[in-house]
Amino acid sequence: MSEYARHEMTMVAAHGSGAEEWRCPECGHRFVMTWPPNYRKVILEQGDPYAIHSGGKGGMRIGTTEIIETEDRILSNELRAALDELDIDGLFNSAD
Repeated sequence: MSEYARHEMTMVAAHGSGAEEWRCPECGHRFVMTWPPNYRKVILEQGDPYAIHSGGKGGMRIGTTEIIETEDRILSNELRAALDELDIDGLFNSAD
């Protein structure tokens, strides 16, 4: 049995660019993503870094099967406020 909490992600918005915004109602973990073939994921709020997050839509389920330790990047309140003002559709429609 895992010592980590398990949280369920909920899709809260679908943007015109095809990007989806997901949020964990338990810890506030929040990200925006696009699906393959142009996969991108931008973390907006870290939430509980030790929780195992899963979620799904349309019969598809996504879950974490392995825990990987990474170096945490803590955002300043100023940077977090700037991220909240991002043009998400513009971010995900940009050509790389």
